Amino acid sequence: MIRRIAAFVAAVVTMVVLGSLAHSWFVQQAWLEAAAISGSLPDPQLTFSDRLTWMTHDLIGLQPLYGALTAVALLVAFLASPRASFITGSVF
Repeated sequence: MIRRIAAFVAAVVTMVVLGSLAHSWFVQQAWLEAAAISGSLPDPQLTFSDRLTWMTHDLIGLQPLYGALTAVALLVAFLASPRASFITGSVF
């Protein structure tokens, strides 16, 4: 039981952190492309510090809601997986 709880917590933390970082990266890239297309900046760039600050802000800001939604979705999946493996006959 402890192994399953640890796996669940590890999965939630991994999903929230990687999801938030991926979200930040895609938004940053879209922002750079939009700035380049609009011509408002001659050579739009984000420094590593800017990117890191942006990612940290997104991680802290997205964590409560995104973490809760991810936890609920993974809880449903973790609870349904034994039943699904029993029905399909596959063994992990």
